[in-house]
Amino acid sequence: MDQVIAGLVLLALVPVVWWLMLRSWRRRAAQQAAGSATAPPLPPPAPLPAGAGPEWVGGSAEAPTAAAARTVTGTYVSTVLSGRPFERVTAHGLGTRSLVEVEAVPGADPGADPAGAPAGGPALLLRRPGAASFSIPAADLVRVTRARGQAGKVMFGKEDLVVVTWRLGGAGGAEVDSAVRTKPQQDAGRLVALVEGLMGSRGTSPGVDAA
Repeated sequence: MDQVIAGLVLLALVPVVWWLMLRSWRRRAAQQAAGSATAPPLPPPAPLPAGAGPEWVGGSAEAPTAAAARTVTGTYVSTVLSGRPFERVTAHGLGTRSLVEVEAVPGADPGADPAGAPAGGPALLLRRPGAASFSIPAADLVRVTRARGQAGKVMFGKEDLVVVTWRLGGAGGAEVDSAVRTKPQQDAGRLVALVEGLMGSRGTSPGVDAA
C-alpha cells in the first residue's frame, strides 16, 4: 500500500516539475529580452526576407530543386552566448530545438537568379517548422566552427555540430553561437563552405577553426 501511495505522489509531482521548468524557461526568456543591470537586452533576430517563404526551398534528397546547392537540412540544436556553451539564449524562440533548413542567399535580385533567391542582401536563412524562423545578414557573421557539443547536444569524440557565430542585433550586438547538426552528417562540411562563401561575399576573410 505504501508503494502505491508513493507512486501516486511521484506521478502527481511530474506535472508540477514540468510547470516549474516551463515557468523558469519563460522567465529567463523575458529577462534576456528585457535586459538587466548586468546584461543588455537581447534583440530579436532578423525575420526571413520578403519572398523567402516558409517551405523547404531545397526540396528533398529524393527531389532536389534548383536551390538545393545552397541549402542544408538538419536539426537546429540551440543558440548560446558566444564562448559560453551552456548559457542558452531562450529569448525570441532561439532556445527551441527544431528541424531546420539553412539557406545561404547570395543577395541576388530574384529576377536575375534562376533558382529564385529572395531579394535583399546576402544572408543565412534558417527555416524552422514549428519554431520561429530567422535570418542572419552576412555582415553579422563572425566565424563558423565545428564542435563536439553545445547546450542541448553533446557528441562524444566527434565534431558533428556546425556552430555559426554571429552578432545578434547587428554591429555592436551580443555575439552568439547557433549550432546545427546536419542530416546527412556528411553535409556538415558543405554548410561550413556555404557560410564561408557568405562571409567572403562581403569582402572579408572567413574565420574557420575547430572547436
